[in-house]
Amino acid sequence: MKLMGKVAVVTGGLRGIGHAIAVALAEEGADLLIAGLSMGRAAQTEREIRALGRRCVVVQADVADEAAVKGMIAHTMQYFGGLDILVNNAGIAPFKPIEEFTAAEFARVLDVNLKGPWLCAKYALPVLQRRGGAIINITSASGHYGGASSGGSAYDASKGGLRQLTYALAAEFGPYRIRVNAIAHRHRAARWAHRSGECRTRNRTHAVAPAGPLSGRRQSCSLSGL
Repeated sequence: MKLMGKVAVVTGGLRGIGHAIAVALAEEGADLLIAGLSMGRAAQTEREIRALGRRCVVVQADVADEAAVKGMIAHTMQYFGGLDILVNNAGIAPFKPIEEFTAAEFARVLDVNLKGPWLCAKYALPVLQRRGGAIINITSASGHYGGASSGGSAYDASKGGLRQLTYALAAEFGPYRIRVNAIAHRHRAARWAHRSGECRTRNRTHAVAPAGPLSGRRQSCSLSGL
């Protein structure tokens, strides 16, 4: 178990890719705080992680809400006393023609998919600085190749922004021994993972900070950002 004794926060970790990442981290020995909006699978997920012999707490949090993000990090410190890994996975993906989007809908996509990871990184930084660690931003191939899917103006823009945020944070956080990476899934793989609850190695990893490694890698769900 390469992550024994480590503490991880996974946003959007109750379903799909986020759930698969949470399970993979637990199987490698990490204790987990999982944040989500819909709590329908909270108890089931807690049981699943604890059955692997790891501690797990599930909290309800909207990553676009600054107070909620502060509370999420505070809960992590309260329950576990530290933080080593932050996985910014929470996101929304409405696809429709631009003429059907409202400005409020566009803003909500950017708030969740881009401002959310920025807030999480901002408030995780003082905790991660204590012993170094890793941040993984879950982006998308759509952030590299805008227009890959019809109606993706808001989603593609948000994921492209998240890619650039990853580069910026990698440079800024590197001196604190905090690695920042982006794992970009292909859209088809994301849909498949949502149905199956699994995440295969169909990912690409980008933007590695110049800091020492925090070990952890598995075959069925890539943790290469660690």
